[in-house]
Amino acid sequence: MVASARVQKLLRRYKLAIAAALTILLVQGLVVWSLRSLEEGEEEVRKIRSKLPDHNSQDPKRDTALWEKPKSGKNRGRWSGRSERTGGTAASALRRGSIRKGEKLSGKLKSPKEQGMTGTGLDGVTLHDLSSSRNFSETRGGVDGAAKLPPSVILGEPGSVDGAHQASSSDFVPKCDIIGKDALSALHRAGSQQCRQEIANIVCQHQAGQLMPDALPQFCPQLGVSNQAQAVGELDNSLSGVQNPVRVAFVLMVHGRAERQLKRLIKAIYHRDHYYYIHVDQRSSYLHREVLRIAQQYPNIRATPWRMVTIWGGASLLKAYLHSMQDLLSMQDWKWDFFINLSATDFPTRTNDELVAFLSQQRDKNFLKSHGRENARFIKKQGLDRLFHECDNHMWRLGERSIPEGLEVSGGSDWFALTRRFVEYVINSQNDLVLGLKQFYSYALLPAESFFHTVLGNSHMCDTLVDNNLRVTNWNRKLGCKCQYKHIVDWCGCSPNDFKPQDLIRIQQLTRPTFFARKFESTVNQEAIDILDTHLYGQYAPGTVAIKAYWESLFEQQDGMSSLSDVALTAYTSFFRLGLKNLATVQSNAEACRFEPVGYPLSVHLYFYDDRFQGYLVRQEVQAVDSKIRETLEMWAVPQATLVVESNVKEFERLKNLEIGTEWDPKERIFRNFGGVIGPLNEPLAVQKWARGPNLTATIVWIDPALVVAASYDITVDVDAEYTQYKPPLQRPLRPGTWTVRVLKQWERVAEVRFLVMPLTFKDKKPLRQEEDSWLHAGPPGNLYLEQSFQQLSSVLKLPPQEPAMQEAQRKAQLVGQPLEAWVDSSIGTFWVTGDMCATQTSSCPAMGPCSKTSWSSLSPDPKSELGPVKNDGRIRMDDTCESPRQEEVKLVSSDSAYGSSAMDTDTEDGQTPTAFPYNEDITHKTILVGDSGVGKTSLLVQYDQGKFIPGSFTATVGIGFTNKVVDVDNLKVKLQIWDTAGQERFRSVTHAYYRDAQALLLLYDITSKPSFDNIRAWLTEIHEYAQKDVVIMLLGNKSDMAAERVVKTEDGERLAKEYGVPFMETSAKTGVNVELAFLAIANDPKFQIHDYIESQKQKSGCCGLV
Repeated sequence: MVASARVQKLLRRYKLAIAAALTILLVQGLVVWSLRSLEEGEEEVRKIRSKLPDHNSQDPKRDTALWEKPKSGKNRGRWSGRSERTGGTAASALRRGSIRKGEKLSGKLKSPKEQGMTGTGLDGVTLHDLSSSRNFSETRGGVDGAAKLPPSVILGEPGSVDGAHQASSSDFVPKCDIIGKDALSALHRAGSQQCRQEIANIVCQHQAGQLMPDALPQFCPQLGVSNQAQAVGELDNSLSGVQNPVRVAFVLMVHGRAERQLKRLIKAIYHRDHYYYIHVDQRSSYLHREVLRIAQQYPNIRATPWRMVTIWGGASLLKAYLHSMQDLLSMQDWKWDFFINLSATDFPTRTNDELVAFLSQQRDKNFLKSHGRENARFIKKQGLDRLFHECDNHMWRLGERSIPEGLEVSGGSDWFALTRRFVEYVINSQNDLVLGLKQFYSYALLPAESFFHTVLGNSHMCDTLVDNNLRVTNWNRKLGCKCQYKHIVDWCGCSPNDFKPQDLIRIQQLTRPTFFARKFESTVNQEAIDILDTHLYGQYAPGTVAIKAYWESLFEQQDGMSSLSDVALTAYTSFFRLGLKNLATVQSNAEACRFEPVGYPLSVHLYFYDDRFQGYLVRQEVQAVDSKIRETLEMWAVPQATLVVESNVKEFERLKNLEIGTEWDPKERIFRNFGGVIGPLNEPLAVQKWARGPNLTATIVWIDPALVVAASYDITVDVDAEYTQYKPPLQRPLRPGTWTVRVLKQWERVAEVRFLVMPLTFKDKKPLRQEEDSWLHAGPPGNLYLEQSFQQLSSVLKLPPQEPAMQEAQRKAQLVGQPLEAWVDSSIGTFWVTGDMCATQTSSCPAMGPCSKTSWSSLSPDPKSELGPVKNDGRIRMDDTCESPRQEEVKLVSSDSAYGSSAMDTDTEDGQTPTAFPYNEDITHKTILVGDSGVGKTSLLVQYDQGKFIPGSFTATVGIGFTNKVVDVDNLKVKLQIWDTAGQERFRSVTHAYYRDAQALLLLYDITSKPSFDNIRAWLTEIHEYAQKDVVIMLLGNKSDMAAERVVKTEDGERLAKEYGVPFMETSAKTGVNVELAFLAIANDPKFQIHDYIESQKQKSGCCGLV
């Protein structure tokens, strides 16, 4: 009774607390039940929803039955559903329709829970309350403005096996009962029967204890490899005192399509005393063809007769190295001492002589970089205690395993320099250690990062290990460790960043000997390679062409049409049609310049200049309309900038760029789909670039061509955030046409960018058919891109009436054949400028210049990437500036040029056209003509170069063109390399790239055009932003012969020139008044510091002296 009374007394005392606790438990239970019901309901909806195949997928094995991303909580991205916080943005409130007429766009907002809504999930989840879906920046240390995720849902967490789902199958029966969750997951996700069978067999062997060795012998007399790695300091790298210098076998593992960068690497490391064995990934057929051509030129360069698919982290990479070692040992004519592995993204930091001198003094040492931390942690981090198997180009995690007893595991970098003696031991030894480790690492993740370390550290040669792999890698863990390889490996991986000029200081700061650096990508930054190349071998001769240009192949006819997506094929064929139309318009009086395209493109290249993307180059066969003669032309398609940024919103001055694209690389922070070629089945992403500044919140709105508000969400930008990005999970197909993405502050526009979703003229590489394929252009079912409609925002966004736009979109969706091509060409012509063309051979069109003399063409000379004959010193690349290009002087060809579309003749001082590199000039200076379109820049250049005026109106310059002129300054030859730029706004992104290394700028306005004069201030602002600080600027008032039509007084020009501290004169391209004087004036400008240059050259030694 006493106990009962006490209980009753306690219950009375704490009844409120107990009731509160029970209430909390009840609410939690209801929330869990409701969320589970929601997920199950979404699963049912997903099962009955129509699924459409992704015809743009580059992976032919991708399961088209899983076109839509799942709506459950799995496989989500960076966004999580959240309850709307108190004080949410006005934008989010309006999206929920909670703002009544007359209410202010501020105040306390209801959470999704209060509204009876539930928000779930991450990437690919259509949220019921999209106002709570924000791209939040990390509050501290955020790099890309991505949302912070709880540990349980961070993508790429070690141990996660959430890969791309494949259709399961019961087409085979395992030989045992498979019980491990990792193995079962792999079996469920594997795509092919062969792969599933391999997984099942391996797991059964492992469960039976028949796969891995239990113990392995230890032959190292030392206590442990971790304490025995030596460090070799800086040595004398002079080759002169070396007896019997070592020879190196370089093994290059390459893939992709960057053959010009590969040639630069070979050119930098080549010596006739060394050997080069190149393995090209089985998927890179184009690069393999190029490597075979290279191997035919040199007896000490060979391509492997076998090829593998060497995926990141895969066992195939180790197999490829072992296979290469076996091949090299069997080559009796190759007498090598060291094995060094490289990739096409490596580049040397020291010369071959220095490398040979160093290795000759360390003949018996093996150079491998170890992890430098406690072994148990390394094993866990590396996943060596897990069983992996590679099949279907994927590394599947199959379960746990034990490290063999008696073994000391080590590892670190998979880049190394190994002695021939050790390579022979690895390949030929039959002892239990080597054979057991080959078996163990056949089922390991990243085996090349540990196999050689462990073999050497446990062998009798353990004392030869040096803890240095002779290279520096550009690691930036915040950017490089994005688990970007989850699609090919069941693990979280990191990748180094590309070197940029500001990163090269790391090489100088190293105290250990290093001879190579990685990695480099010319599509990201070629300048870093140029700096290293110049550091090693000196600058190329003055006037060498294409130093800042870079081309990379995207497609060659031999690749087959199956390698192109439908949207790419649509874009390339449209580019070419537009180019032919433009040519016919410009040369309207020349019947021989009318062509029809034949077949499909023969090749497509990316074109870069000064590390900026300049457009696509498409080569295709054509047929003359009148003569039916066939020839091959190449055209240049240049993208236009569409970004508009308001200047009156102070806190949004942080916004530096807004881009839409696909294939976003968060490590390098670029879109790998250069130019933004997007089709209806792609998944575009919006990226904002920010400068440092105060925290802010913005609204992002997506609007489709039919004025459907497709998506709306908020982003919060931290003070330190540099980039924010989000890919809204839009239902596909996207409606083709011009899309708009706006950045808003309280529904006022801050910035806006337009992008094109291209209509497709092909489906499965066949012309589009109305009945079967019209759904591709019809937009999403019900005009809903997300599960919630945002059309109520159209009035706030001040959009025009939707009905006419929707009717037009529905009409276009039914187009096929010629009308469809016309729609495609019209759409692409809004976002791309085309027209500049050249011919691979002599053309029937007299205005068509040869591609070999057209500087933008992929067929023009590229001396820095050309492999020539072996010089007397055994190298291909020569030291200092003695190396001259072997090609003719080249010029850019433009359909608008004063020379028509023909190549600009380069005249020597005696007026003769040279057939080889023409000048022995001492100094080359780059001079650029800038100003509005129509001010007479091209005419001025023609007058100065040819001494004549060509009457008539020239077509506006496409991109940029140049010619050369040699002048005498104080008995010194100065070659003026004169560039004629486009004045139209749409070409500004192209011409900006040419400002950086210019020594002089001639800024023109038309004395008969007040707007061209008014725009001079804008041009000067642009010049000061992009050009060098000490660039010479001269202001020219052109067309002085048209005094009767003058609207800009001479005094106005003088006053403006005085304001900016630049010289001024008036010129006439028609009469030649002051034209030559203007160019001579800039050549004599003291800022050129010609005499200082002469004195510095006199102190140099070498073959290239002054005349």
